[in-house]
Amino acid sequence: MKDEALLSHINKLPNGRATTKTLTREMGNKGVKREEVERAIERLTRKGLLIELRNNTYQLASKTREFSAGTLRMHRDGFGFVILDQKPEGIEGDVFINPDSAQKAMHGDKVLVRLGRIGHDGRVNGEIVRVLHRANQRMVGQFRLTKRGCFVVPYDQKIKQWIQIPEGFEIPAPHINPDRVGIKEVKVEKVADLNGMMVTVEVLDFPDEDSNGVGRVIELLGFEDDFGVDVEIMIRKHHLPHEFPQDVIEQAQSMSREIGPREWEGRTDFRDFDIVTIDGETARDFDDAVWVEKLPNGNYKLQVHIADVSWYVRPDSPIDKEAMMRGTSVYFPDRAVPMLPVELNRHLQPAPQRRTARHERTARTRPPGQHPHPGFLPRRHQEPRAHDLHERTQAARRNARRTERTPGTLRTSSTSLRANERTGARPEPYALQTRLDRL
Repeated sequence: MKDEALLSHINKLPNGRATTKTLTREMGNKGVKREEVERAIERLTRKGLLIELRNNTYQLASKTREFSAGTLRMHRDGFGFVILDQKPEGIEGDVFINPDSAQKAMHGDKVLVRLGRIGHDGRVNGEIVRVLHRANQRMVGQFRLTKRGCFVVPYDQKIKQWIQIPEGFEIPAPHINPDRVGIKEVKVEKVADLNGMMVTVEVLDFPDEDSNGVGRVIELLGFEDDFGVDVEIMIRKHHLPHEFPQDVIEQAQSMSREIGPREWEGRTDFRDFDIVTIDGETARDFDDAVWVEKLPNGNYKLQVHIADVSWYVRPDSPIDKEAMMRGTSVYFPDRAVPMLPVELNRHLQPAPQRRTARHERTARTRPPGQHPHPGFLPRRHQEPRAHDLHERTQAARRNARRTERTPGTLRTSSTSLRANERTGARPEPYALQTRLDRL
């Protein structure tokens, strides 16, 4: 059953209000099963489009001025604001939640609030009635061993509630994750070794205004000052998906590294060109390469070769659905949370040739605007040239830093910029041509 159909039906009822029993009976007369109606009600309530009042009675959020749904954003001082999904008429800004009421939920939760009197400036206070959806099923924090027991203090200062860890839930079971990002798994022998360590906790019972939450430790990250732990904390604090489902891993591992005759159809062989990768030696994936040649008329033709990922990622496959959910890779200074499994990013790279799509552009002429041209690249030409290009890049950066530290003026390839400003002269562009000629 589509959510829009149920919303349209409720909108026709008096005050946009109905009970579950009424909805299942009336929608059942239209051939909709009871289970479908209940699932639709649950989805719409979670989205904040339906408000559950009492005794299984629901009302459209757009039809009530007493209640509204939104996302709780906490302040580190203990109060918060609810960003409403649909603002009733007359309300300006967000709904203020005092510290006592804010303890009923956590930062990021979807909540139902009872609205107070609207002020002359459109401001309004509210009280949290219930939590509609929890945003922090897992959270990262510091393990504390106290006289009252073991607790995890959330790293996010906007989450004030501590999570109590019952006896036997402190040390997680061994976990092997082939796509773990960054640091290696931390091992401890006793609970005392965890004191002060950054951990990931799964919340089993959420806190309220009267009691702490209860959870279990599922991952040990290390101490906050250890190398790489800061990145691991950021990944988990912002809920970046850093583990691939098992079906995605199995599909990636089953992909063949051999290229059959059928895959040659419609592709051009570029293996006679000395294609150069533009990814550095420390890159997390190797999927771009270039080739530049000087034309008889003095112009330069640039070929840009990009790995043809669409060949491996088929529509509606497990890898495609996971990549759609992630949207992009997230890069950190020394690592990345990839959009695609590591087998596609790295393990398929050493193959003798690779599927690519090519773009061509000619300097000083209008781009031809042609479509990507499928082809193959030779792996054997890329590694030594990539290393050479990386060394040249590093040398150029060192020279630039030395130039910046030198008293006086920054110099171009032939004359100083300060001299150019005085005379109006422009530096000759032979430096770029020399670099192109060397490729």
